[in-house]
Amino acid sequence: MAGISINGIMSGLDIESIISQLMSIEKVPVSNKELKQKILTRKGEIYNDIKSRLENLENFARTLTYESTFNAFKASCSEESVISATASGGASNGVYALVVDSLARAHTIGSDRQADKSAALGLSGTMVINGQGVEVESGDSLEDIRDNINATEDTGVTASIIDNVLRLKMTETGATQITLTETGGVATALGILDSGTFKNEFVAASDALLTIDGQQMSSSSNVIDNLIEGVTVTLMEEGSVTLSISRDTGSIIENIQNFVNQYNSVADLIYSSVSERKIIPAESEADKLAGLVSGDATLQNMRFRLNMLMSDAVTGMDDDINQLSFIGINKTSFSDSSDNSDILVGKLTVDTAALTEALESDPEEVMELFNKNAGVEGLPDEEYGIAVRISNYSDSLANGVDGLITGRTAAFQKEIDMIEEQIESLNRRLELKEASLRKKYLLMETALSSMDTQSLWLESQLTYL
Repeated sequence: MAGISINGIMSGLDIESIISQLMSIEKVPVSNKELKQKILTRKGEIYNDIKSRLENLENFARTLTYESTFNAFKASCSEESVISATASGGASNGVYALVVDSLARAHTIGSDRQADKSAALGLSGTMVINGQGVEVESGDSLEDIRDNINATEDTGVTASIIDNVLRLKMTETGATQITLTETGGVATALGILDSGTFKNEFVAASDALLTIDGQQMSSSSNVIDNLIEGVTVTLMEEGSVTLSISRDTGSIIENIQNFVNQYNSVADLIYSSVSERKIIPAESEADKLAGLVSGDATLQNMRFRLNMLMSDAVTGMDDDINQLSFIGINKTSFSDSSDNSDILVGKLTVDTAALTEALESDPEEVMELFNKNAGVEGLPDEEYGIAVRISNYSDSLANGVDGLITGRTAAFQKEIDMIEEQIESLNRRLELKEASLRKKYLLMETALSSMDTQSLWLESQLTYL
């Protein structure tokens, strides 16, 4: 019966308004529960925002636990048109004089120019290319022969057609030549062979020839990874060049800066969340959702713990490099020109000049400060490098299986789901309540209508007396 409009003509009452007001009172428990859901949802969002930033912090910290991060080297060339080079963790500082005398080239041979690449050639037989047979039938065109060669595995060549000339090119550079024999005279008819030798040799097979610091060497490839340990050199043209290999301090500093920036981001979000004040009295819904984690002990402990893990010394290291402050990473200093809120948050700053000096003077110690005992389990926090301990702690908070934040947000969601069931139950009861009210008021209107009808009948009877 809910939803049926009752006009209240007989009673003169605004029955719809009365029912609406009565139901509004009845719905107060539902509204309270819906607000509770919104509060729990907002708390979950705050915790998930922190979790997301902690996951990023863990990723940046993990990068600093790898030796390869600190063993980054870079290569620079005086003539970038002559060679390009990349350096890996196995490289070491050095300067080399290179002379590229000639490049490695892939052996390339071809046929005579044919009248039509698409017409049947009327040739049949077999070409054996680098030991692999390629059948040719009388109906095959130059394009068909090309496609058959490319479809045959392990020929070691790539076939192409340029200006109606069939070209065979070794897939690898170097002094190794194409070998080609035939049956049926197919290769001879095409003009690839002439009396068993190559008729059209477009590019001779050759190794690259170069000199490094006066020492001559050759390579079948223009990409050489065994010239200098940890360095890959790509030859591009003949010429002389100076190749310099040095530690890539810039990339190391960038990784450390990313780590510090993300730590500051986490600290800032936690601080702003726990410092947001509740609004009393809370008049609007927005007021009621403000300061939900104000003074939250769990979040406060996270921030304090992260601060300690970043600032505490790493045991077993020299006293002049066992803390971040010794390599130029310090807490924010007081300034007359700012509000100094970063001090309250606990943010860190990076002195790039000091960090660069530390990396150049003792890169191994700086690396150990961050990654000491990486991969070792069960040690006290102080025995781990800064990045290792931060990575471990962030994982304990944010991992998706048993992380503290994961458990907390799951608890929020469980309570939200439970309240949703309660709301659904209350709404069902409210529907019955509204239907009952409408039925009662309808009966009242019906009774009044009946009384009015009887009254009119009685009056009509009295008029005849």
